Formats: sequence, structure tokens, C-alpha cells
Amino acid sequence: MSNAGNRSLATSPREVAKKLGMPRGAISKLVDRVVAQRLVKCAAEKADRRFQSLAPTPAGRELVPALAARPTRTTPNSLGI
Repeated sequence: MSNAGNRSLATSPREVAKKLGMPRGAISKLVDRVVAQRLVKCAAEKADRRFQSLAPTPAGRELVPALAARPTRTTPNSLGI
């Protein structure tokens, strides 16, 4: 997939926290874990280095169908990470 495709899937830790209903501190730890597993890339935005952009890696994108089939209540433990 091209980089443009990756950008369309990119989001921020704040948005992830909002969608999962989790505190931002917990998301920070979760992001560290999925980055370490090479499932997500994390990059500071050029315009504002305080803003982080998260995008799935090819390995992370491969997991999307399996994760989408799981129960709607999502926690780091239910994700297996």
C-alpha cells in the first residue's frame, strides 16, 4: 500500500482513546506496546511536534479483519496485546 493509503488510516492517540473509551495515559502505554510489536508506526507531525500520528504497518493492517470480528468491548487484553 502506498504512503497515501497509510495517511488515510492515520489517527492520533487522542482519537484512539476516545473511540475505545480509555484514558489517554492507558493509550500511551498501549501505543508503546503495539509500536514495539511493529503493528503501528508513531510519528510526530512536522507542523506541531507535540501531535503524534499513528498508522498501521502492513502487519497491523493484516490484523484488522480478525480484530473487527471480535466483540465490541475492546481493551488491550481483548486485543491480545
